Amino acid sequence: MAWGITIKNVFIPRVKKEEIESLIEINEANISVNKERLLILASSTPRDVKLNSGEYVTWEYYVLEEVNKIVEEITSKAKELELLYVARNNFDDIIQD
Repeated sequence: MAWGITIKNVFIPRVKKEEIESLIEINEANISVNKERLLILASSTPRDVKLNSGEYVTWEYYVLEEVNKIVEEITSKAKELELLYVARNNFDDIIQD
């Protein structure tokens, strides 16, 4: 059975009531780091890139793959952060499962 908290009929898995503030800080920091990664990619000089597998790929291919990964992570963390904000703003209404 899953454990977590419930707020406004929304279940947030694997979160304890006392962890909300620290999880907000972690997610905000993660989003900030990923925004910086996007800026670094945007300001980098185009070149061929050698992957961990030893294969070389074009800069365009590499940037597209990296941007997609970063955007996916930012989106995931932003969704989680929104739920955590709701939990923080309704702290007294949280049901711990």
